[in-house]
Amino acid sequence: MVRVVAGPIEHKNIISTPIFKEKMVLITSNKIDNLGKKYEGLEEKNLLVFRVGCSYRKHLEKFLDSQHFVPSKIMEFGSLDAIIGCVGAGMGVSILPLSVVETKKEVRKHHLPVEFQQIDTHFIYRSSSSVNPCCSLFLETSRQENLKLITDLSRKSK
Repeated sequence: MVRVVAGPIEHKNIISTPIFKEKMVLITSNKIDNLGKKYEGLEEKNLLVFRVGCSYRKHLEKFLDSQHFVPSKIMEFGSLDAIIGCVGAGMGVSILPLSVVETKKEVRKHHLPVEFQQIDTHFIYRSSSSVNPCCSLFLETSRQENLKLITDLSRKSK
């Protein structure tokens, strides 16, 4: 069995290979125009997240810790749609990949500090199992596309 997860996953029985980077954004209801550079008012908001162990949740908790914020309440959900809908309704804030929320009009997207803007997505599988040919092709194609993207970005930055 293979999975594509936000990572990295560090376990002696798991092979974890980064396949691409995702841009992360803080999401709030549309009623919040601008949090400012110090993210004023964020410490008063509920966190809307997946259960303990979720990489996005860990990423959000590290970000809040870096800002010296303690959330007022943590609410756990089982789906992206539930998190996005509840954020849009003003119940709290979350952090998700831009690719997931960029077309969602019910939430406002806020940039994060540079050190929190990206998260690696990994292809993982047990070291004791083999990867079928389709998964091997997916992994190789992902590596090649990621390499092209990195090359293109480095050319653009020069």
